[in-house]
Amino acid sequence: MHQLFLNRSGWPVAAPFEFHGETTGDRQIASSQRFDSKEVAGRYHVLVHPYGQNHTAYEETAPTEILLREDGKVEGAYSGTWKIYDGNSYITLNLNGTVYEGVVTEQQMEPTTIKAVCFTACGDNGTNLWGYRMGDAYALAYTLNTTTIPVKDNQYISRNMDLYGLEREMNVNAKWESDTPDVVSHTGRYNPADLTEDIPVQLSCELSCGDYFWTDTFHVKARKESLPDGNWLGGIKAYYDFDQEPFVNAYDHVQTAKRLSQGGNNKPSLEKDSLRNGSILHQYFGASGYCSYTQMPNPLRNERLEGMTVSLWVKRTDDIPWDAIWSFYNPAVNTRLYLTGNSYVGFNNGKDWFDINHPGSIISERIPVGKWCLVTITISRSQGCTIYVNGSKIRDVEYIGNCNGINITDTKDFDYNRVIDFIQSCPNFYLGYGSFWGSIDVRMDDLILYNRALEATDVRALNTMSNRVTDFSIGEGGLSVKPVHHHGNRTMKSIYDLSGCPVKEVKKGIYIIEGQKVIYP
Repeated sequence: MHQLFLNRSGWPVAAPFEFHGETTGDRQIASSQRFDSKEVAGRYHVLVHPYGQNHTAYEETAPTEILLREDGKVEGAYSGTWKIYDGNSYITLNLNGTVYEGVVTEQQMEPTTIKAVCFTACGDNGTNLWGYRMGDAYALAYTLNTTTIPVKDNQYISRNMDLYGLEREMNVNAKWESDTPDVVSHTGRYNPADLTEDIPVQLSCELSCGDYFWTDTFHVKARKESLPDGNWLGGIKAYYDFDQEPFVNAYDHVQTAKRLSQGGNNKPSLEKDSLRNGSILHQYFGASGYCSYTQMPNPLRNERLEGMTVSLWVKRTDDIPWDAIWSFYNPAVNTRLYLTGNSYVGFNNGKDWFDINHPGSIISERIPVGKWCLVTITISRSQGCTIYVNGSKIRDVEYIGNCNGINITDTKDFDYNRVIDFIQSCPNFYLGYGSFWGSIDVRMDDLILYNRALEATDVRALNTMSNRVTDFSIGEGGLSVKPVHHHGNRTMKSIYDLSGCPVKEVKKGIYIIEGQKVIYP
């Protein structure tokens, strides 16, 4: 049973949650102001009940989110304005041109004892609107009871941490501070460059909602610098960090990437993410012919390749398995090699083809939705195609194809010379374009292309270095060269040559110091 109220125009509106003995009625709504504008402002879960909804066919309406700003504007799934009135508990919202008249009240969220600020309203088009958010104290308490803090006392830090990835109820804010931000940043980025011993770090966390807050301090230790086994630098031909435009290949400043779109779709945009350095590239969903994509010259063109590797950080927004993350694609010869969010790698030259993890055969969650992961694809003439996620090889793959007119079900039966020959002749490399479908909605960062197929130990090393602050432009041919300088109390003992080997005696030349290529005078 839901309580009914009358709005300013006398139309009945039903409360969002079941009745739990609340004592507020129409008399109190009309004569008293339960919340001021600051208390009403915030993020809300909202549900619009469409007029004439087909209940016989079990038609459903999905809830969305909006922000009622203190200045009276509305953002989120709907845009517009809102206002409340002095001396009563009525509310008016204009959402996408529909005017809703309703009331604001407090309710108990069944089946809990949590109190929520709610509104219910009737639109001038006959639709009804519900909205709610937990009360500030309840939202903070709910978060503390259900979330997992990402660090613990006495924990050793040896990789980046997603400090802001903790689950929070709507309107709960998080703030972290580090007393040693050059080693462990305020966002959890780990930078061990030139640390010769483990060092203590203090991380302070504050969760707040309205006038309520919770704080705690965690004492952790950052591991000293240790380089992994494996060659993660050798053979890099392109590195794009997407921090700012123009997007320049750090290994060939003539090569630049361009944000493009088809059919009026949005071009990919630059955004910030607490777990990534600098900016990230947000590519938008688009069906075939409406792709949101990025184009760059193929850095492997005209190389004499035995193999190649593509690696980049990916954070999927949706679970659509078909659309492209990246591709080598040449429409002039009708040939393409592509990766989708299903960890689906496909090759097709109009005659020979293979599909690894085709969505029609398997739905893979190896590249998860909503989490950053490092996706690395290697292809060689002799070993074929291998897929790695976060440094680990995907072993349970579905494989079908056709080569020389013969159907095949094993990766070793395909002639990968055709793939490598195509890659070293293809003019362009794409993000979000080049498959048979459209572009996936995804965030991306730190794209690297190698002119060789990395070994498993190399991929593990790449994963290790990608999970700390690392300048990937320091490899042979990279453009990140700086004069040598000292950093506070850190020593200069960890010095490496361009192959990543420790150097005992430093002479005039170029070295890797503190994760950067520097000139030693």
